[in-house]
Amino acid sequence: MLKKGKKITIRIDMTPMVDVIILLLIFFFMTSRFSEPEVVEVSIPEAAAGVKIPTSVNTIIIESTGAVYLNNKAVNRDILNTDVKDIRKSNPMAQFVIKCDRNADFGVLQTLLKDLQAVGTTRIILGTVKESGAW
Repeated sequence: MLKKGKKITIRIDMTPMVDVIILLLIFFFMTSRFSEPEVVEVSIPEAAAGVKIPTSVNTIIIESTGAVYLNNKAVNRDILNTDVKDIRKSNPMAQFVIKCDRNADFGVLQTLLKDLQAVGTTRIILGTVKESGAW
């Protein structure tokens, strides 16, 4: 008579795979940055070198038509000066990134820089893209 042996079942342990998936999710949540899309698309000029733009900055966009936007809100010169003063009152170390379209009139950028200087803003970054072939 033959004895009936125990039936061996093969199971794949899913715990390590679930752990890896959770770690990947945590990694992507911690490293991704969610930001509002910009209202206006501008083609900013190229530069051989650049500066990494911090995440907590105020963005000033100048369109090719000369329209100016502060933090995705259309503004005119007087409102811009008032808003910049208010931002600087709440945070004296506030940084501003200027993204000027390459086809915009240089006079608009020059006037904007003078206005920012007049209200005491010294932390200004000019937004550029890295030109092809630059390191």
